Amino acid sequence: MKNVEMPLLSGIPGWIKHSKTLYLVVTNTKGDILFCNDHYAQTFLFPGDSISGVNFSTFISSGEVEEYKELLTECVQDYSSGPLQIINKIKIRDTDRFNSVKWECSLYSDGSDEELIVIHIGHNVVAVEKESISEEHFDKSLNFLFDDLQIGVVVQDEKSAILLSNNKAEELLGLTKDQLYGRTVHDDGWKIIKSDESAFPADELPAARAISEKSHIKNVIMGVYNPKIKHYVWLQVDANPLLDKKGRVLRVATTFIDISPRKDQEEVLKDALKEKTTLLAEIHHRVKNNLAIVSGLLELQSMEVDPEHKLPLQRSINRIHSIAMVHELMYETERLSSVNIKHYLDQLIPAIKRTMQSKKQVEINLDLEEHQLNINQAIPLGLLFNELLTNSFKYAFLKTFDGKIDILMEVADKRITFSYKDNGPGFSKEQDFSNTPSLGLSLGLSLIHAQLGQLHAKYEVETNGKFELKFEFDISERGPHSNM
Repeated sequence: MKNVEMPLLSGIPGWIKHSKTLYLVVTNTKGDILFCNDHYAQTFLFPGDSISGVNFSTFISSGEVEEYKELLTECVQDYSSGPLQIINKIKIRDTDRFNSVKWECSLYSDGSDEELIVIHIGHNVVAVEKESISEEHFDKSLNFLFDDLQIGVVVQDEKSAILLSNNKAEELLGLTKDQLYGRTVHDDGWKIIKSDESAFPADELPAARAISEKSHIKNVIMGVYNPKIKHYVWLQVDANPLLDKKGRVLRVATTFIDISPRKDQEEVLKDALKEKTTLLAEIHHRVKNNLAIVSGLLELQSMEVDPEHKLPLQRSINRIHSIAMVHELMYETERLSSVNIKHYLDQLIPAIKRTMQSKKQVEINLDLEEHQLNINQAIPLGLLFNELLTNSFKYAFLKTFDGKIDILMEVADKRITFSYKDNGPGFSKEQDFSNTPSLGLSLGLSLIHAQLGQLHAKYEVETNGKFELKFEFDISERGPHSNM
């Protein structure tokens, strides 16, 4: 190796020239190498290579040449600002690997007419990080650059250009380090999509957001087309910016893991769920239709019986309607295992009123809250109100005054509380709500007790001069296949 000796070189300390850990390269202001120390030569040059007339940029990774030339120009034009720093990759001789070197570049002159020189003093980046504890002397993001990591890692500059990458990044992205080097988020070569398979705008990519927002961007899901395997790889991506003391972005460390197997499984589950949802909706629809057929048959039967026997049939028809309406509401909504109880009762109660054919003007006041109730509780609740309303219409309004029914519902602390009240005369002394000895009331009251029991409801009843039933039960979170 031939070194061009210059008087100015005598001003460089001998320990730097002969260092086994520091690289020393001296160039002119155009970047032509005038001198390099043995440590640089033994690491990057072949034995016998002459550096006479060779430009320093020749040994730098091709994607970093322009950045180096810009730094050299800045160093010459504004040398008074002190050493300028740059990190670049230099290929190690006899290998396909690169060393990442952090350089401090300074313009030097002894005041003579001798040509100005630029002194480059460099350290391997990883070595600097191990030896220094000061954030001022190393780029913390480069701690991630270990090729044996099983996650993809790329380090990007403040413009999102890739500076460094590891083996896993090459594998997942289907590109070599040289192909990755210098690529920004705006490169036309990327084919990146969102989870819904729409195009992923460059400005919304994690690295771009980390730069613009100056904050850690986490858990972004994207599909990146891998040209080696010729299909998309699904990645979960984090991007973490490194800021200087003034809050400016120096580097962005972007890491990503392969979630393609999980994504494929999610698609399988989505298809299965869609199929089961369609099937469940069809079941609700068919149950509703079958109940409508049974109800229609009972309607025909009621036309053939004496007037005094019509009411029992009508009560049965109403019970069927209250069950069918639950299935109809679930079929019409996306939630196939629960119904909005306010919506349900707002439709059910007027429908029961219409079937009672009462000559009295009965006013029904509803004060209900919105809440989703699963089918196992909605059906017995509907049957319960069917019996309460039927009993009120049949027994409470026998006198000449008009009737009034108040229904109140409140939801609090995962419990529902109902109050049902009519302005009828209440129960006579011979009748008892709990024991129901009267044949006229026994079936309806027995069904009321049965539905309260199925809801596991606690209740209080007042039958002296009025009828008022208060009951409450815990809201069940279990689905349509549970046994309450």
